[in-house]
Amino acid sequence: MGAGRLSVSMEADGDCEVGGGSIVLPVKLKVTNIGNTPAMRAHTFMKMVFPKTGLVQDELRALCAEQLKPNDYASRLVLPKETYDRLWVPTYPDESGLPMEDIVAFWPHIIGCVSYQVLGDDTVHQTAFVYGVSKGPDQFSGFIDKSDGTTPRDILRVEVQSGGFAT
Repeated sequence: MGAGRLSVSMEADGDCEVGGGSIVLPVKLKVTNIGNTPAMRAHTFMKMVFPKTGLVQDELRALCAEQLKPNDYASRLVLPKETYDRLWVPTYPDESGLPMEDIVAFWPHIIGCVSYQVLGDDTVHQTAFVYGVSKGPDQFSGFIDKSDGTTPRDILRVEVQSGGFAT
C-alpha cells in the first residue's frame, strides 16, 4: 500500500530584488516522497502571481492542467523517503500580469505543481501548491513595497496558502 506521494515545502533562497521594472524572488522548493514506492517522471513547474480575490485557485488549476502529462525530458525519479531541492528564480514581469508601473506594494504568490507517476499506474498524479511571500517577523506582517529595493532573505516569510491539492 502507500503509493508514491510527493510532499512539498518552500523557503526563500535569496533576497527579493525590486527595481528597473522587475521583481526577482529566488525560492527553494523541497520535494519529498512520503510514499513507499518511487515517484517516476517527477516534474516541477512554478509561476509567480499576484492574487486577485478567488483567482489564485483558478490560475493554479489551469497551470496544473497544462502539466498533466508525463515528462520524459525534464523529470527525475524520486525514491521513497528521498528529498530533493528545486531551486527557482521567478521574475516579473512575465508574459501575463500587471504592468510594473501599476504595482506599488505587493504580496506575491508562488503557485505550481509537481507532476509524477507511480509504478503500475499510468495516471499522472500531482501535488499542487500555493505559497504567499511577505516580509516581517509575523505571518502576513507586510507587503513588499516597490520602493524597498532589496528585501533581505532573512525577513522574507514564505507561508503556505489555501488552494493546493493532491491527486
